[in-house]
Amino acid sequence: MAQHNLLDLCLRDNQGVCLRMQKVLRRIQKLLQIDNLLEKHRHKTYVDVSSELEDLIFCELNADSRNQRGSFTLEKCRNFSQGMTDEGEFDQRKVEFDRIILLWHIATDICYCRDWGGNLNNVSTPLTDIEKKADHSKHISNYLLYLLVSCPFMLPIGIGMIRFRDTCAEAREFLGERNLKNGKTEACEKLLQVNTEVRPAKVKGDRSKSVLFDACVIAKSLLAEKENKWKIISEVWVEMLAYAATHCRGNHHARQLRKGGEFLTHVWLLMAHLGITEQFQISQGHARAKLIVK
Repeated sequence: MAQHNLLDLCLRDNQGVCLRMQKVLRRIQKLLQIDNLLEKHRHKTYVDVSSELEDLIFCELNADSRNQRGSFTLEKCRNFSQGMTDEGEFDQRKVEFDRIILLWHIATDICYCRDWGGNLNNVSTPLTDIEKKADHSKHISNYLLYLLVSCPFMLPIGIGMIRFRDTCAEAREFLGERNLKNGKTEACEKLLQVNTEVRPAKVKGDRSKSVLFDACVIAKSLLAEKENKWKIISEVWVEMLAYAATHCRGNHHARQLRKGGEFLTHVWLLMAHLGITEQFQISQGHARAKLIVK
C-alpha cells in the first residue's frame, strides 16, 4: 500500500536548504517540467497491508452492513471542527472530499507524533489495541494522501492538488522559519502552539487554499479526547476509505489493475460483497457530483 506524508515531505525539503534556495530549486524543476513528477514519486513509500488492518476495515464495514449505518466521516468530524466557522462549513454537502483528506491527514499526523513520537513499528513489545488503531489510522491516512497526489482521478472531483500545494507551501514556510533540531516531533509541537482562536482564513485571506492551521484546530480537539481519540480517528479513516472506494468509477479501478491494482479496489469489492455501497452515496442536493462519479 503506497504512502505519502505531507509533513515528512516538507521537512525533508527543508533539510540543509535555505528558503531562498528552495524557491530557486522549485523554479528550476518547474522550468524542466519535472516538478509534478517529483512531487508524485520522490517521497512515496510502501507498507504491507497487515491482516490486522484488513480485520479493522472488515469489522467496521461489516458493522455498517448490519446496522445500515453509513454515517460518513463528516458526521463524526463536525464535533471536532467547532469554532472554525459560523456558517456550517463542515456540512457534508458543502465540503470537498479532498479538503477533508488533507485536514484529517495533518491532524492525525500531529496526534500520532504527540502520542508516540516515532514509528510504532520499531517498538519491540506487542502493540496494544490503541497503538494498533493509531498505526492503522496513519497508514490509511498516508494512503489516501498518496491517492490525492498520484491518482486524483480515483477520488471525487475537487481541487485537491491546489490545496495540497498551497498547504505544502505554507508548511515549508512555517517550518523553514524555525530552527527545528528534533525533526517531526518538534514540528508538530510548534504547530500545536499556533494560536487558532481566530479562524486561519480570516488571518491570511482566502487566496491560499492551505488547510495547515485549520488541521491544527482539529488536532487540538482530538487530543482533548485522550484515549478515545484513536477509536474515533480509526473509524473516520475507514469511512473515508469506503467513501473514496464507492465514488471511484469502475473504469478507474480497472485502469489501475494494469499497474498492479490499488488497495482501494479491494475495499470497493468488499463493500459490494457486503451490499453497502449505496450507504456511502452523496446526499440529495449534490446532483452535479452524482453525475460525475456514477
